[in-house]
Amino acid sequence: MKKNKVTPWRVDMSSKQDITEADAKFIFEQAEKYLKNSFDIGTTIANRTSTLITLSLAIIAAFVGYVIKHFDETHAVNNIALICILGSAYLLAVLIYTAKNIQPNDYYVIGSLPCKLFVDAFFKDGKPEDRIVKFYVSEITSYQQRIDKNEEKNAARWRKYKITVWALMILPIFLLSSFYLINIMHYTSMPLIK
Repeated sequence: MKKNKVTPWRVDMSSKQDITEADAKFIFEQAEKYLKNSFDIGTTIANRTSTLITLSLAIIAAFVGYVIKHFDETHAVNNIALICILGSAYLLAVLIYTAKNIQPNDYYVIGSLPCKLFVDAFFKDGKPEDRIVKFYVSEITSYQQRIDKNEEKNAARWRKYKITVWALMILPIFLLSSFYLINIMHYTSMPLIK
């Protein structure tokens, strides 16, 4: 699927001359808050995904425990044990898909490296009293780009999280359907497992 490239936002040069230090500081503070929020949302997604993974692993452990116990007692696999095996395989596939959501992501954070701020262009051009406004405008532009990239990552991770939730909600339907099909096969003289 081809992604649409978002054109990076830039401060309009005509309005840049009218920006006061107080204006720039206010906009910078708002951008800083929004950037921090976009980073925090990434943490929230990872935490919620971890909860789903923990729940899924507990269900897999219960399924595998039933299969082992039943096989140990009877040395055979019945229809319910087969359903547990199918359910475990289904959940394992969901976990493999979901695991990428908790892997480290390169999020853009608040602040800039000093080496990016101490550049000759800022100190050579213009009046010293205009310098702070230039710094603010530069950081505002940088923050907007960081916010856009963080939000793009968050949108992809939320999408994966929602698909995982739906996959877990469908699990009971999958198990009941499998159980029904296996029983039909068993009772129509096509036993899958004895």
